[in-house]
Amino acid sequence: MFFFLFILFPISVLSFAPFHPPPPHKCPEFGPRQWPSALIRNVSAPARRQFFQIIQLNDTKTQIETKLAGWAKDNGLQTEYENFTQTVQQHMKTSFDNLSKWLTGPALTLFNKIWDIRQNMGITRTEECQQIHELLMNTDPELRCLVPVPQAIIPGPPPAKCFPPFNHLDSPNEVTLPSLKLEDEAILENNNSGNATTIETDEEDEDDK
Repeated sequence: MFFFLFILFPISVLSFAPFHPPPPHKCPEFGPRQWPSALIRNVSAPARRQFFQIIQLNDTKTQIETKLAGWAKDNGLQTEYENFTQTVQQHMKTSFDNLSKWLTGPALTLFNKIWDIRQNMGITRTEECQQIHELLMNTDPELRCLVPVPQAIIPGPPPAKCFPPFNHLDSPNEVTLPSLKLEDEAILENNNSGNATTIETDEEDEDDK
């Protein structure tokens, strides 16, 4: 009798214990950051700062694109910039074609909506971020984790008020601002890996002296 009660007690306790679902799936970042490392690496520190100042302007994406083309021309990088832009556009088209074949139903609809926002060159980069953020916030968590966010047309880090949302679906109100401070850190240096880059402070900037 005692042995029977010993077995029954933990079973009865477990039957009334609250159920905790497994941790939710973690979403990817807001989108890949395109660092035009070859362009940034081959110009002076003032030119690098000018690049960051241009992409952080509250202008439309079309206006920023025009200013970046002028920046590249002024710094003798017109061909390199055009090649970079063509590479990004080709990558975006290939990604769009592949995902359009793979996604279906609501997932494809969501992807097309995000794509349309990315392709809208008449809005600012901050407005682009806000529109995508609002769209994803109103989307079922499982669905928004399924759909990758297309890369941005304008290169560089996200705008100051943008962030990679939905890394933690268990904290939907949490906002993670980017740690990169473009106002304080100006020099992009290649770390010999070919693609990755790091930030150095102005204290080592010899071009301004």
